[in-house]
Amino acid sequence: MPDFYQHDDDGLVHTRFSDLVNCTHKGVLDVARKVAFGKQRNFSSNVIDFGKTRHEMFAEESEKTKETPLIFKEELGFASPVDMIEQEMVCDIFPGVVLHSTLDAAYTPSGLIVDYKTATIKDDEEKSRNDFKLHYKRSKQHLTYALQLLNKGIIPSRAVYLGEFWNSERTELLGYDMVDIPITLEEVVEFKNTWLRDRAERLVVAVDYFRKTEGKTLQSM
Repeated sequence: MPDFYQHDDDGLVHTRFSDLVNCTHKGVLDVARKVAFGKQRNFSSNVIDFGKTRHEMFAEESEKTKETPLIFKEELGFASPVDMIEQEMVCDIFPGVVLHSTLDAAYTPSGLIVDYKTATIKDDEEKSRNDFKLHYKRSKQHLTYALQLLNKGIIPSRAVYLGEFWNSERTELLGYDMVDIPITLEEVVEFKNTWLRDRAERLVVAVDYFRKTEGKTLQSM
């Protein structure tokens, strides 16, 4: 995944799910500054870089086998063919707003979405696993992918978050778990018309403010 997601300087608002998650009433200004001034950059840290490496390894295996990684079959009994791997998807979600997504894997004939996650087991393993499951049951990330698939004429039916658990130092692999979530068309439509619209509109207003402010600053120089 590149540090910057690439797009034309077309005056539109380009965004990702990770941006929109942070477009709360308090957080939107920080996101909007980056969008307005063309500085959308993927945050980097040891934890994120580790997760990126594992994603690349999973993708490399799937490119060869055209299936989800074998380890998830061995540990969780989950396996599926895949025909989309680390695919960048872009669509206009509202006038002036363009959504970018990178799908870990999918099998389009059945509408399956697969998302890999690396997670940390802290002091209480049971609590860490339960927190993982609760978080992704509530997550809206798979609905973003579902919307992107619908834009391609593919009907999403199911999302599976496949979790790989490590110790805090990322030196010991501690196990695997998964969250399996059905997807309905009604749910995707509601997501677009509520949460996604609210975050996108908030971002557009803030970006417009910063772009106008920047223009005034440049004109006065």
